[in-house]
Amino acid sequence: MLAVESSNTKSLRVAMSMVLVLAVLLAITTTLQTIELQRLRPAVRLWRQRAQWPVVGGTLPVFTGQRLDGSVVELTPTGDARQLWFIFTTSCPNCRATMAQWKRLAASALSQSATPAYWVSLSPVDSTLRHATEFGLPMDRVVLLKDHRAIRAARMPGVPLTIAVSAEGRVEGVHAGLLADGPVTDSLLLAARRPRVKEEVRTAPTRPPRQTP
Repeated sequence: MLAVESSNTKSLRVAMSMVLVLAVLLAITTTLQTIELQRLRPAVRLWRQRAQWPVVGGTLPVFTGQRLDGSVVELTPTGDARQLWFIFTTSCPNCRATMAQWKRLAASALSQSATPAYWVSLSPVDSTLRHATEFGLPMDRVVLLKDHRAIRAARMPGVPLTIAVSAEGRVEGVHAGLLADGPVTDSLLLAARRPRVKEEVRTAPTRPPRQTP
């Protein structure tokens, strides 16, 4: 009888030991998974945000904006023309910090490839007018965009947002966030250029060889 009880006690101890080991392994695995998820969460969040941004090669809807003088303008180039859009709000600190760089980018695009730039405001007209006056923006290039359905359709992540657009709303270049000199600005300038028309190579007509009698 004692031998049977001793055997049962040993079996119970072995089973409890195995359960304890499994519990420890499970706790370790859960801790490692939690650490890995915390490490990957920022990358996943960024990936999700970028998946919602306008992407190069994508198409934006036709935006109908209003100039400060009340006239209506459609922000969609035609033919081989291209446009730069600087999308901002007057309450955005990063937008204010980007204004000087946007003005340099607009001047370079206009001089290099005659590409116009538009400052597209998502703010009310009064604050937009004060903002344009403060930063010396060209008034005929400041556009109010009030159609928030179009903004949602364009999957705009936020401001400041810089987009180079070609005919039918095709996105040629895009950058979200602060804009600084360097490769990003160069790539946007390249995206804002009109495609060069290939010149036909004309060859002089060849004369038939002379026939000797």
